[in-house]
This record gives sequence, C-alpha cells and structure tokens, in this order.
Amino acid sequence: MTQVVDNLDGRKYKQLMVEHCDITMLIMNEDGIILDSNPGLSELCGLTDEHIIGNTISSLLQSVSSDIMDEVAGNLYASKNYIVLSNRRYKLMHQLGYEIPVEVTIKNLTAPVKPCYLVEIFDSSEYESIKGAFVDNERRLTFALEVGSDGFWEWEINSAYFYASPKNYTMLGYAVNSFPNTREYWVQLINPDDRNSFSHKIEMAKETGFFEHVYRMMHSDGEYRWIFSKGRTLEFDKMGKPKLLLGTRTDITDKIRHREHIMSATMEAEDRARRRISNDIHDGLQQTLTIVSMHLEHVKKELIKLSPDTTTHFDTAWNALQIAITESRSIAHELMPKAIEDYGLVQAVESMLNMIRSSSGIEIHYYTNLEANRLEFKKEVSLYRIVQESVQNIIKHAKATEVSISLIRHQNLVQLMVEDNGLGFRYSDNSLAARGLGIMSMRNRASSIGGTFHIESQPGKGTTLVVEAFAQ
Repeated sequence: MTQVVDNLDGRKYKQLMVEHCDITMLIMNEDGIILDSNPGLSELCGLTDEHIIGNTISSLLQSVSSDIMDEVAGNLYASKNYIVLSNRRYKLMHQLGYEIPVEVTIKNLTAPVKPCYLVEIFDSSEYESIKGAFVDNERRLTFALEVGSDGFWEWEINSAYFYASPKNYTMLGYAVNSFPNTREYWVQLINPDDRNSFSHKIEMAKETGFFEHVYRMMHSDGEYRWIFSKGRTLEFDKMGKPKLLLGTRTDITDKIRHREHIMSATMEAEDRARRRISNDIHDGLQQTLTIVSMHLEHVKKELIKLSPDTTTHFDTAWNALQIAITESRSIAHELMPKAIEDYGLVQAVESMLNMIRSSSGIEIHYYTNLEANRLEFKKEVSLYRIVQESVQNIIKHAKATEVSISLIRHQNLVQLMVEDNGLGFRYSDNSLAARGLGIMSMRNRASSIGGTFHIESQPGKGTTLVVEAFAQ
C-alpha cells in the first residue's frame, strides 16, 4: 500500500479508495473533518457513511496522550508529508461501545484548494491478542521458574554469553548474584572428579544438541550436592550446528541419598544372608564332611583286607569327598570371606591377591596405609567385593600383565584405585560396558556405602577404576 500511497495524485484518490476497499481508508481536511471514506471504515467501526462523513477523525480515533491532529501538525513537515502513527496508542471506537486497537498511516495529498490527507487504518487487535498471550505466558513461565525447584540456564555456545536464573544460586545456598553469573564460575563449583565427564557431555552437546548429566556441585555449606542437568538446542547456526542451549538444573541429592539408603539396606540384607549361609556351610556341612573323612581315614587303614574292586570304589568315594570338602570351603569363603571378620579388609585383600598371583601369572602391586585401621564392616565387605570383581574382570577381559591396587585413607576419605595395563575399552555412562552386570554390581556396591564410582578407559590404554567413600 505504501507504494500506492507514494504514487498518489489528488485527482485519483477516489479511484484509489474504490480499488482498495479491502483497506480501511478515509480522506480528511486540515481540520480533521472526514470528507470521504471507503466501505472498509464502515465495516470496521459499524457506522454508516451518514455518521462518518462530516465528523472529525478525533471522534473515531482516541489517543492516550494527545489529539491525532496535534501529532499530524507536528510530524508531517518533518517526515516530508508522510507519517506513520504506529505507536498503538490509538483506539477506534466501534458503535457498540468497545475499542479496537489500530495503527494509522497518514499521507499529505495534493488538493486543488486546501490541503487534505489520506488516512489508512489497520486493525491491530490480532497483534494485541497475540502480544497479550505472549505476556501471559511469559508471566506464567517467570512464576514457574520462581516457585519451582529447578534452576534455568541458557548458553550461547560460540560466545561468552551465559545466564543462570536466581534459582541456581539459591538451590546451592548462595545469595543471588553473589558471584559472577558466568559459565566459568559455575564450572568451578563442580566437583573436580566430575569435571572431565561434564566437559565430555558438553562437547557431545555441541554436536548433538542435547545435554543430560548427573554431577556434584559445591553448596555454600561446603558439602557437595547431586545435580541433574538437562538441556536441548533452541537455535542452530547457518551450518546446522547447535547455537543456543537451554536447560534446567535440579537438586537430586535427597533422591540419591534415598537410593543409597535402599541400596545399602539391600546389600546389608544380602550380606547377612551370605554370612548365614557361609556359617551354615562352615559349621554344618563342612563339619559333617570332615567327620565322614576322619572315619573313612580309619577305614583306609584296613583296605588291604578288601578286594581290589572294593578298594577302587573306596578310592573314588574318598577323592570325591575331598573335592566336596574343598569346594564347600571355597563356597563359604566366596559367600563371606572369613578373613574379613577375623583380620579385616587389608589382610583379606592381601590373601585374595596372593591366590590370584599364583594362579594367573599377572604381576599385582598392592599399596595401603590402612594397616590396623578397621572400617565399618559393611564398607569393608563392599570394598573387598569391588576389588574381587575388578580383578576378575581384568583376568577375563583385559589381557593385562600388570595391575596396581591402592587402598588409601586421606583423613576421613577412603580411596580404592585399581589400574591395569590391559586392552582397555571405550567407556561412557550409556555404553554397553557401563550397563554390564560386573560394573553395575561394583557401582551399586559403591553407592550402598555412600561412595562414588568412576571409570576411565580407552582402547589400548588400560583401565582405571576409582571408588571413594567416607571412612566414618
């Protein structure tokens, strides 16, 4: 329409109004008196031509701050005879009494005697409706972010722009904006042991557009909280790469502790059952087999009196009995190593490793500073089982020639580390290896004593397993 207006000649305005009847148009003089209008105006305001022609434009259009003719007088000259009053302050009065928000465009016409103006009126009610809905949605979102438990974050990948909502501060016990709201500062709050995996997830998000990770962040009280963060790409660049990531942070510490409590109770129940069965085998079955063996030992002295065929049967039974005694002792030990109860974790691990050295040919190094410092029994059992499982995995899969095992206490923290020089494998939290029964069992064991479990491995570079738990 602008092109039509720019090419307007005063002698053709009537033809223009007829040709563009789909647009609300009117002609007014310099006093604001309406000289003519097209059907579009009647349709918009509900008035007939008799009620429009001869009235002032100010009777149809109302402004919040000033009269429309005052703005016309103040703007036409400066804008070279063409102005757009599109500040949405104007309301068109409908004959039924309600107001319609409009945008107004005014053009100075070339008239034979006096100046007159072509006025175009555009119904902006749909825009106002959309704007209102947007404002309502924005208000609801702001309310949800304020009262919800999640923190909202926004990150523009290829720039320094990063924003974290106030909830990110308060969920960790910090005053809002108590430190710079930059990605670098937030990363510094992540537990150092979790930063490598966090960085790996971020690099993946740059390619896939999705981010999901569980890690620990420092609370203002000095303790670490478990955080679940999830995000996705909102904008892509010209190459189709993720540009803007939006996501949330949720404190899941209570859920983790509840899960650890359930896991701990489950493991304790299993270990109690193992200990009971182990004791039953040791005190019942093994004692019975030993008594049978003693009696047969006495009979063995009289074998010279028996026939060769009877002696052969006796020897077969004797050998089977000795195997049964050995196997029952081994089963009892597997169920609940007696050495843990009697001598503690350090000696139990040393005893296990000695047997593995003699049978596997792997060079195993064992370092510890626990010595006589006993841990809680369930922690000793869990750490023992993790060592046992990890070494068995190395023997079965790693083809390693050297293994280093350290069991070190740093103040109130106990760290178990198992390293090998074997084949290694490609490990991630979602890989098949991570979901294997062996690793899941070790992870659950660590979780049951309130500890953390971490694996680093690459093909051809061996594997490192680290478990950390509080000593008390």
